Amino acid sequence: MVWQNNSSGEVYEWKMATCGTRAASVDLGNLKGWSVEGTGSYSGNGASDIVCGNQQTGAEYLWTMSNGTHTASTSLGTIAGWSGP
Repeated sequence: MVWQNNSSGEVYEWKMATCGTRAASVDLGNLKGWSVEGTGSYSGNGASDIVCGNQQTGAEYLWTMSNGTHTASTSLGTIAGWSGP
């Protein structure tokens, strides 16, 4: 699960245990001015990647993840006037 604090911009991933409880928290950094707009295995490696959007500029980025580590950023372009969920 990925959580973002609306005030501070801090983003955390919760790694879950098989019984449905939180096993660990991973600090993914600060995305102040950006919003986490989606997660899924977009790179095909089985790990949940993160789509982030900037509400001011419309810029969209894909954060490729591996075992809770941000491994790459890919620009998805600018989608002015649109936003994710």
